[in-house]
Amino acid sequence: MSVKLVFAILAIAAISVASSHAQAPAQKPMFELAGIRPVKANSGSSGGSCHGKDSKFSSEQPHLISPPPIGRCAFKAVTLHDLVRSAYAFELQDGMDDLIANEPSWMKSELFDVDAVAASPEAATQNDLRVMLQTLLANRFKLRLHRDHKDVQGYALVVAKTGPKLRPDTSGDEHGSLLPSGRDPYEWEGKNVALSDLASSLSGFFGAPVVDRTGLAGSYSFTLRYAPRIALNKAAPAAPRPFQDLPSIFEALPDQLGLSLQQEKESVVVLVIDSVQRPSKD
Repeated sequence: MSVKLVFAILAIAAISVASSHAQAPAQKPMFELAGIRPVKANSGSSGGSCHGKDSKFSSEQPHLISPPPIGRCAFKAVTLHDLVRSAYAFELQDGMDDLIANEPSWMKSELFDVDAVAASPEAATQNDLRVMLQTLLANRFKLRLHRDHKDVQGYALVVAKTGPKLRPDTSGDEHGSLLPSGRDPYEWEGKNVALSDLASSLSGFFGAPVVDRTGLAGSYSFTLRYAPRIALNKAAPAAPRPFQDLPSIFEALPDQLGLSLQQEKESVVVLVIDSVQRPSKD
């Protein structure tokens, strides 16, 4: 065999090896330690969360248990439905509960404790932890799913005809918050809040998608006081007497913030379960 032919064979082999390495799928992020344990319904408190270095617990739904240490996901007595919602929270519309299709009944009835820690806890972001949680569910529950979309009735948050009535936040705070003021359960106090976060909170309020179409960048501080009446496909309960003169949220937004809501169809992501099993042992 000639020297040229030998070099040609070696070159082809080297290219093939390099190509196989280049095409090898990247390993999905995983927790360093993780445990999943079935529990009984009477196990006490329930709930949980993932705590990344950039978490903003103040703007999320209230937790029934305290947030775990940074770099950790901890849940007590939650269903697999709840775990999937947490793992794919960045894709799913806030406030809507019917975005997981083809679930077996046990996904909404059987309860589990989950405790999982990242390899580098102090460096893990909220998104990192949720991707790790996706991997954990795929490994332990053999969860396989795909994404679909559906159109639902929702709202666009827009600037009212009167123009915005918002003051830019100048606090310099790293994190924002949008919470009941403490003075009144029907008064929201916003500090360093982007309008996309306000839209997200309104989504939870209505149980329907609200999309920020104001075109206003930056963060704002504001107070919003409204009557406790929920709209959009829900019976509106009568407000208790002390609140009967308060404006609805549709009236409060233009008057107090210079924003308004317009009904429109929105496309939302739906997770379709292809296959799932009860969890394997740790």
